[in-house]
Amino acid sequence: MISLLSKPQAINYSESLPDIILTSDKPSVSCSIKLSGATIVDERFDMGPHGIPVKIRLRKLLDHLLLNEQPQYHLSISTHPEAVKTFQVILNDSDDDPVDFEFQMINGFNRFQPYDLPFFFRNNWLNITPNAIEAYFHQPLFLSAFPDRGLEVKVKATMQNGTIKTETLGSFVPGIIQSTNVNPGRLQQILGDHFKFAEIFAVDSTNTTVLPKKKIYYRGIYPFKADVFFYLNRLGGWDSLVLNGECIRKNSSTPSNAIIDEVEFQYDSVRKLEFEKTTGFIASNEEQNQFVEFIYSKSKFHLYEGSLIPIITSETQVAHTHGAVNSYSFTFWPSNTREYYPKLGTLKSNLSIT
Repeated sequence: MISLLSKPQAINYSESLPDIILTSDKPSVSCSIKLSGATIVDERFDMGPHGIPVKIRLRKLLDHLLLNEQPQYHLSISTHPEAVKTFQVILNDSDDDPVDFEFQMINGFNRFQPYDLPFFFRNNWLNITPNAIEAYFHQPLFLSAFPDRGLEVKVKATMQNGTIKTETLGSFVPGIIQSTNVNPGRLQQILGDHFKFAEIFAVDSTNTTVLPKKKIYYRGIYPFKADVFFYLNRLGGWDSLVLNGECIRKNSSTPSNAIIDEVEFQYDSVRKLEFEKTTGFIASNEEQNQFVEFIYSKSKFHLYEGSLIPIITSETQVAHTHGAVNSYSFTFWPSNTREYYPKLGTLKSNLSIT
């Protein structure tokens, strides 16, 4: 007979997924894991001596099956259907006494489990950014959520002329991660005029605020030295980061040459493009935390010639002095080597607002 000492919660973050810990009075236990009816794991575990429990760790095994794709800039609401998946576990130490259960998993991490994840998802956006931020006209800006009921996403804005205007941005459906587009330029289109600041929140069918207000202060166009980054944070949401420090572009080429009949010629070359970026002054703990989240992210993008292109960042040390105004440096490069060619100036530099 199988005795479960620990198992995943009904809903889990992938990086804090609890281990399956069990004992049995039989010599071995089989473990089968199914996803959408297909068996993806089928293993047998021998019991330890003297009743020592068996621990089955699934975090690294299942995490790569989750995919949280970049939200679409031209949509009001983007869905991420592959970011949450339901797994079925079947444990058996005999032919007639199986133990089975299901759990959901989202890629990311908040804190070590167990804790009340449904409460967290029900009452919070999946964003690292502070509750009040400054944003630019073309900045890719999204708020992500994993609601347990249908919600309407609202914007309440204070306009330049002092009037208050409220509009609906779209609707969230339950049980799936979604991102709402709150780019300031798009908000201006919806509101019909320039605004000073806007509050984004979500309400249920009784008009009760469920997801709290996020305030966006409009800052106009990007500063001259600005570089725009977009990344998947550890909560499963999408955030953007505008860094205003110096940026040095480095193009290099390593040729491959051959000599034939005493004539040397180049038959290939290895191109390289790197950017050495300084963040500019980091004035608060919130800004420092957001930069660390960006460095830790495995899905990072840079605004380059009007598109968000995937990038790789170098090993980066964030040495933060408490009570001081800090600045950091890092190196990044496009993940697609065909992006190494210099700009020709024929493409727009900003994302199109539709």
